[in-house]
Amino acid sequence: MRHDERQTMLIDFEHLTSFQYQDPNFLDKILAEFNRFEPYLRKALSVFMVDHNFPIANNRLVQVGFYNLPQTNKIRELKTYSIGRLMSIHGTVTRTTEVKPELMTGTFRCLVCNTQNVGIEQQFKYTEPVACKGNNCGNKTNWEIVNKDSIFVDWQKLRVQELATDIPAGSMPRSIDVILRGDIVEMAKPGDRSIFTGTMIVVPDVVQLMKPGEKQTTTKFDSANMQR
Repeated sequence: MRHDERQTMLIDFEHLTSFQYQDPNFLDKILAEFNRFEPYLRKALSVFMVDHNFPIANNRLVQVGFYNLPQTNKIRELKTYSIGRLMSIHGTVTRTTEVKPELMTGTFRCLVCNTQNVGIEQQFKYTEPVACKGNNCGNKTNWEIVNKDSIFVDWQKLRVQELATDIPAGSMPRSIDVILRGDIVEMAKPGDRSIFTGTMIVVPDVVQLMKPGEKQTTTKFDSANMQR
């Protein structure tokens, strides 16, 4: 990571099984509740890197990417039970988008009292502070984002279709959107057969949320690592 200035620490999951943990169910919890533990893993990685004089972690998003999980799942095996779990899926990339910047954590300057409001996590859409943290300031709407103090990552969306060998006779192939961030963007192109490791999330359809009526959601696979 230091030599290549990469933002993702790749971890062989098989190596983790050789350690003795205080909690014998530690790895099972990571697999079952990865979406809950992932922010703490990123924080631990950031602290580890700073302790080893790698200051990149102070102003960039660092991630943990696992590979060699105990099993690889088919796309049609992804059910409600899969949401939030750490999983590997395989499939064929059919479509990719261009790489775009994504705001992960924003710093906003209050246009009323000039206070910096830092660490505003983005939740599926551009998210401003609820209220200014400045003393006696009631601002809730007038903000200016401070780009140099905010954290952005590269972002790309792929469409991945299940392998021909996974399609039952008489069935249509199924597909899922896979989100790539950081170092792994532009590693896959249409036609590649790849393994993606990450977690399934349900993302609100922001366009629908802005309209009256039914609120729709979209299922996506948020990948921290991919293998061809």
